[in-house]
Amino acid sequence: MWEGIRRRLTLLPVNVDVGYQAINPDGKSVLLIAGAAGQQNLYVYPLDELSRDEPVARQLTSTSGNKGDAQWSPDGKEVFTWTPGAFTR
Repeated sequence: MWEGIRRRLTLLPVNVDVGYQAINPDGKSVLLIAGAAGQQNLYVYPLDELSRDEPVARQLTSTSGNKGDAQWSPDGKEVFTWTPGAFTR
């Protein structure tokens, strides 16, 4: 499953300018810190090759400012991120 994952990530058609990525512990999605329209936000993009749905980057945040150090929780059900002055989930 992990074989060739770095090559596949560089070729994903996510339609946003990706600056950081973290693969979900279950391997079925990737968390992205990416820019679009001059604003940086968090997105999730599906990696499940067996899904019948068209893969689309789903935006999780819409707040201004830089996002940093985004990580999945160990169970992969939550996302934690550090923004200047705040730690959010």
